[in-house]
Amino acid sequence: MKIEAQWQGKMAFTAKGPTEYELRMDAGIDHGGEGSGHSPMELLLLGLSGCMGINITAILDKMQQPVDSLKIEITGHQAEDWPKNFTGYDFVVIAEGKAPADRVWRAMKMAEEKYCSVSNSLHGGLKMSLVLNGKPVNEVDAVSHSEA
Repeated sequence: MKIEAQWQGKMAFTAKGPTEYELRMDAGIDHGGEGSGHSPMELLLLGLSGCMGINITAILDKMQQPVDSLKIEITGHQAEDWPKNFTGYDFVVIAEGKAPADRVWRAMKMAEEKYCSVSNSLHGGLKMSLVLNGKPVNEVDAVSHSEA
């Protein structure tokens, strides 16, 4: 895959990939930019959310366990020192619907471990959480309840 990023002055760039959609990136004011676009680190988390979300919903659909809604929240933890890379990620799925917790957890794990090319490209640990129908559900409880 090839992308092109064209400098727009100061710290801003516009980028296009094979889909031809244009995206603006810029550094924040505190880093010499004008804050007129997404930061590159923000884009990394946005890409992770899209990749995981697409794969989770596709897997649940194939399991015939569709959800009514699905929202992803990611917190990236950055190192204090430069290059201030992400050292880990908290990944929360907030879902509504009739899909059982063990199936949602399975879809989340399959997406992370096998299908999401973004998560597989990252070296930091992805710590996942699930909130299903308004209640937090840990993976162990989801699996143990499905076996009962």
